[in-house]
Parts: sequence; C-alpha cells; structure tokens
Amino acid sequence: MADAIRIDFQPFGLPKGGDLVVLVGDDARPTEAVAGELGPAVDLIARAAAAERFKGKPNTTVVLPVPAGLAVDRLIAIGVGGDKERAKHDWRTLGGFIAGKVGGRTAMVLLDAPGLEAGPDAAADVALGARLRAYKFDRYKTKKKKDDGEDAEADDRPTRLTLAVSDPAAARRAARPGEAVAAGMVMAAELSALMGHLKKTEVGRVRELLKRAGLPVAGPALAPERLMELMSLDKKAAKGKTRFVVLEALGRAALRANVDDAAVRRAIVAAVQ
Repeated sequence: MADAIRIDFQPFGLPKGGDLVVLVGDDARPTEAVAGELGPAVDLIARAAAAERFKGKPNTTVVLPVPAGLAVDRLIAIGVGGDKERAKHDWRTLGGFIAGKVGGRTAMVLLDAPGLEAGPDAAADVALGARLRAYKFDRYKTKKKKDDGEDAEADDRPTRLTLAVSDPAAARRAARPGEAVAAGMVMAAELSALMGHLKKTEVGRVRELLKRAGLPVAGPALAPERLMELMSLDKKAAKGKTRFVVLEALGRAALRANVDDAAVRRAIVAAVQ
C-alpha cells in the first residue's frame, strides 16, 4: 500500500500547480505576508467570499477553481475566525480539516494565520492532524464504482502536502518527537511478539498502519547497547530499572519491568530493519 499522505516543510512561497491553501480571518482576508505572496489574487477571495456568504468562520472554506494570476489548480481559503474563535484554536484540528479538503491531491499551505502564532510547534501539530485525518481504514471502506460519478481511484492516491513556513528546519525538528513515537511503537510490537503476546502478522499490521500515516517505522541505526543505555534514562524508568511498553494484545498496552535483555536486543535489531 502507498502512504496515505506525504508531508514536507518548505520555505514560504507559491507553488506551481496543485492546490494552494491560505488561512483567513473573519474579514475573509489573509495576513499581510500571505497577501503579499498572492498579489492581486487576494481580491479574488474577497469577491468569492461576498458571493458565497463566506464569513471566515473556523473550518469553513471558499474554493476558487483555476484562480486568475496564480499557477495553481485551486485556491482554497480556510477560515480561522475572529478573536473569540481563535482563543480556542487547535492546530491539529485544522491540519485534519486541511487534509480532508485536499485528499488525494497535491497541495501547499501558506501556514500563516491572522491573529495566531504559526511557529514550528504549530506546523508540527498541523502535520500530525493531517496524518491522522489522512489514514483510511481500508478493511471497512466501501469500494467506489466507476459509475458513481467520482474518480474511483482518487482514494488510492496519496495526498502530497507541503507546509510553507518561515523556518522549515525548525518545523522539521518540532515534528520529530511524534515520528520517534512511531518508531518506538514498532519496537514495542517486536518486543511483544518475542514475549509471546503478538503474532508476527500483528506486528506487520502495526508497521503498515504507521506507514499508511506517513510515519517512520524504523528506529535509529544505533547499536542495541547504546539504545538500551539511552532507554535507561527514559521517564518510564523507575528505581533504576527500565520499564517497557508491552502490547498484551493489539489495543491493550502495559508497562513491564524485568524484561529479558536478550529479548530487548533482538527487538531493537528487528525494529531497525
């Protein structure tokens, strides 16, 4: 299976092709920085907002197909509301909303919003929300027919989402802890299998779910002894002993101490493959 979504962080600027997503306030206007990038096309949003009675409320949109003056397929304005709504703003929710609007397409988000601080942590939260929204439970999904009036293959195309930010390197660093958790989940699944709690097919399922969310499934290429040394410093350690998350079954986790060191080494080796 292909990844459901692929996310990248790039410097602020305009794309060539695909969808362009901008964030606007309750006056249907973006920030000055975004308006500067859009140029005269910023007036298209105002006109479309008036025609569609778009008020810039949180998680509402106005879509402009093939906007004049921009080399994109669609210009999508998403509202973040006014001062009252922005006080309750959640970047992860916004990321999920964006992913839902550009599913199966290539899109760039100019991540700057009126009245909000769109720093590296915000960018990481948008990425996390988009990953969670993009995952599809294929086992339970009804297959579309070609005569449904929609592209039956659209759901199988990965979403390619670029977050345009002022500091891409800082945004990538902010996103890494979430990625490290995914690699740790694989290691926990491998250890659980070695302890007799999971089947190898279930470990494979954990890996596939994480891959579908666009997350890394291989841990760092460090020697097992070095990783075990680092794990001894983890906050889950107690009374000088490393405690490990073990899956007693899929969906049922527990903390265990006194886990055999040999099993931990084997799980580390399996997890980096």
